[in-house]
Amino acid sequence: MSHDADETRQGRSQPPSDSDPGNGSPSFGAGPSTDLMVRLVQASPVPMILSEIESGRVVSANHQMESILGYPAKELTGEISPNLYYNPEDRRAIVKLIREKGAVQDRELWSRRKDGSPVRIILSSQRVLCDGVELLITGFNDLTELTEAQSEVQRHQEELAHVTRLNMLGEMASGLAHELNQPLSAIANYAAGLTKRMENRRPDPELIRDTLGRINEQAQRGGEMIKRLRSMIAKRPTKAETVTLNTLAKNVLDLCNQQLMEHRVVVELHLESEASPVKVDPIQIEQIIMNFIRNAIDAMDETPPAERRIELTTRPAGEKQVAVAVRDHGKRLTQDQLDSVFDPFYTTKEKGMGMGLAISESIAMAHGGGLTAQAHPDRGATFTLTLPVYTPTAS
Repeated sequence: MSHDADETRQGRSQPPSDSDPGNGSPSFGAGPSTDLMVRLVQASPVPMILSEIESGRVVSANHQMESILGYPAKELTGEISPNLYYNPEDRRAIVKLIREKGAVQDRELWSRRKDGSPVRIILSSQRVLCDGVELLITGFNDLTELTEAQSEVQRHQEELAHVTRLNMLGEMASGLAHELNQPLSAIANYAAGLTKRMENRRPDPELIRDTLGRINEQAQRGGEMIKRLRSMIAKRPTKAETVTLNTLAKNVLDLCNQQLMEHRVVVELHLESEASPVKVDPIQIEQIIMNFIRNAIDAMDETPPAERRIELTTRPAGEKQVAVAVRDHGKRLTQDQLDSVFDPFYTTKEKGMGMGLAISESIAMAHGGGLTAQAHPDRGATFTLTLPVYTPTAS
């Protein structure tokens, strides 16, 4: 089947960052005088200083700088600008880039307030030749409020993800209880059989050893399931680990096994033979895969039992990316559904919250990845999570 005819909805994905700090910006050249540049700095609504490249001496600073560093403008004038950096090496690195490219744009680093405390800033700096002296004109922005806002957004995202996990596991409660009961029942049966064998005047040591091994195996199986459930239920901050999508996919199938059997759904598992690692929060990524699988099960409610099939695939996805995809063979998504599928509160289920895929997309974006939805011409849909491959040098 050609994918050219398929309809695809691309989820929002993390935009690539521009790692070039200078972007090849040209210098002002030899035009402006020092007096003109001082007036420009003083008139700027952006916190700004003018300093000598060689000595680091501040020639001029405007009043807006006080809001960031706590220094009145008069105190900054004549100050040695490397002292304003929490790490003086940062200024030397900036000067080196200025020498090479003429400018530095949107460089994040730590500066030092008057009271000695650090403050996260973003700066852009331009070389300018004034009256025969090389100067730097540098604009600053305080990232503290932005960082705090981002932390608050992340906290709310973690809260939403946690609530969604609880809701999802609550709907799966009966199946999970049955799944957990299986190793417990097996342990009880093995223990009863062992008791009978021990009543024998000459019990077989090898048989006893084998039975104890089976009891231990079932106890570990139950323990692993409880551990996985506790991890899914726990309210916790995001914690990145190096794992493979193969491992996460198999973990999710273990939790969904009973629900799949109850709905008579067969899973075809196609795992990448040489799985590339990703650095992610495993619980959050498992949450996305579980959401895909549960949606696939629901989509096949009206599919004849013999045709209820899910294809779970992990694979490379372009350069330095990997993907996990879940395809169902249920109702075909319409174009309207495809356009809205990642929107908050959109659902085709009578009792659905409509937040599962929206939260999944925000989790994917926070990990530098994205989601896509694809409707197939015959029937069914494929939902795909794409993540960047983790390499220690790139971290």
